[in-house]
Amino acid sequence: MSYEERLHPRPTGWVGWILFASCVMIVNGLFTSIEGLAGIFRDETFFLAEGEVLVLDDTAWGWIHLLLGLAVIATASSSTRARSRPGWWPSASSC
Repeated sequence: MSYEERLHPRPTGWVGWILFASCVMIVNGLFTSIEGLAGIFRDETFFLAEGEVLVLDDTAWGWIHLLLGLAVIATASSSTRARSRPGWWPSASSC
């Protein structure tokens, strides 16, 4: 095995599946973030239950979904770059 082959190994068949899963995660994160924004900007939701009106506050639900969606997008984008940790995460060599 030459130096170039060790430096840049040939990709295996799993690379396509990982890229596909990352794309699905990004789409899922986008939809979750949109749901979170809808929950933040729509302050109250009305439900009818047995003739009574229930008013629920969706702001906390919106913030949780927005943060989860952004975390999923960050995880998926870091896996498309073939990193095991995010770029801002300190490495052992930097200590």
